[in-house]
Amino acid sequence: PLFDFFNNTMLLSNGVAHRQRRAPLSRAFALRVVNDLRPHIRQTVNDLIDKHYANGEMRFRDDLAAWIPARVVSDMLGISADDIPEFTRNVYQLARALSPSFTREIVPELNEAASWLTEYVENLLERRRHEPRDDLLTSYLHAVDEADVLSRIEALMQDRKSVV
Repeated sequence: PLFDFFNNTMLLSNGVAHRQRRAPLSRAFALRVVNDLRPHIRQTVNDLIDKHYANGEMRFRDDLAAWIPARVVSDMLGISADDIPEFTRNVYQLARALSPSFTREIVPELNEAASWLTEYVENLLERRRHEPRDDLLTSYLHAVDEADVLSRIEALMQDRKSVV
């Protein structure tokens, strides 16, 4: 799974492969989608603040900043609230593969995270194919089908990349 991520992601490709892999995601993640997310992001921030307000204190990085991307991306992808902690943990783990501190000693952990994310995102995409919604994943799947240039693994890696 880690090799598939390195080999098939837009993030690490160039030229024609990069353009082909980027195009469906760009169409699905258009300016309208980003603009539509603004109120949701504000509400997410307010919810996170409200969660800690009664305590009278909040650790900015750990209690707010680290959770904003996790919550927003999870909501965009339709990830259940119960899955957010494990999903986020695996995303952050896989992101270590792109770190300057990457060493071969962490490859088993990264491979495990890549495997978990691949299966999870594959299941999300499959559910969206059978139960389309007015959301990013459904738009992405339509764009992938319309472009008809990505292999199944490339389509999966681009969607998973959107969370890494």
